[in-house]
Amino acid sequence: MVIKSGISRIRVEGVGNSVKHTTGVLYHLEGPVATPIQFFVTDSTDHFLRGSLYFDRAINSDSTAPVTDRLLKDIEQLMSTISWN
Repeated sequence: MVIKSGISRIRVEGVGNSVKHTTGVLYHLEGPVATPIQFFVTDSTDHFLRGSLYFDRAINSDSTAPVTDRLLKDIEQLMSTISWN
C-alpha cells in the first residue's frame, strides 16, 4: 500500500513467516523525512521487536537513498527470518 501526503509517500509492506508464526509491518517513508524506515515484527503472543532509522541532521534523500535501500533489504531479511526461543 502507498500513502501520499504532499511531497512524501509512505510505502507500507506486510511481512510474515507462516512457518515461524511471525508477522510485521515495514514502513518506508520517502522524501525529506527524519526517519525513513520504521518496522515491527511479532509472534503475537510473547515477543515484539520495533525498530527505526533516524538521521540526526537535515538530509538530502537523493544522497541517503543508497544507504536507505541497503538497510531496507537488511530489515526485510531480518523480519522474514527472525525467530525466538
